[in-house]
Amino acid sequence: MVPVIVTGAWAERMEFKAFAWFTLVWPFLVYYPLAHWIWNSNGWLAEIGVLDFAGGLTIHTSTGVAALVVSSILAGRMKAEAGAIGHHNLPMFVLGGALIWGGWYSFNAGSAFSANAQAAIATINTHLSASSGAAVWILLHYYTERKWALTEIMNGAFAGLAAVTPGSGFV
Repeated sequence: MVPVIVTGAWAERMEFKAFAWFTLVWPFLVYYPLAHWIWNSNGWLAEIGVLDFAGGLTIHTSTGVAALVVSSILAGRMKAEAGAIGHHNLPMFVLGGALIWGGWYSFNAGSAFSANAQAAIATINTHLSASSGAAVWILLHYYTERKWALTEIMNGAFAGLAAVTPGSGFV
């Protein structure tokens, strides 16, 4: 599922055949080696002390870099007019965002592999980070644009979720 996160970088800019090839090849070239280096106790990154509680480095950093590379290589969106690109369906965006946000609690807390204090701390940290990210993002958006936008609240929450994930059980 990790390559699917990158798809936002090429929405309406890549053909399905290229997407299928990327989804098959990229994990073998990037994700699996990185996960092995960090999560295997004998991995070279683990041996130098790199910690990744719930996949923020292995998942979000690797997909973020991949998205940056892919979006810089691909041309603009196909058949899109400048300024006409927006969210296609706001209620579905918010519903999907709420499901992701809610599921993230289980993801981060579940990385403790037990219902213990570390799982509880991961849940609290996840909540605080997502809420803080949403609040700061919307305030900055309002400061620059002088308007409120629900999509910006969700974008801030996603940024907070991704930011806290590697250390959610450690801070």
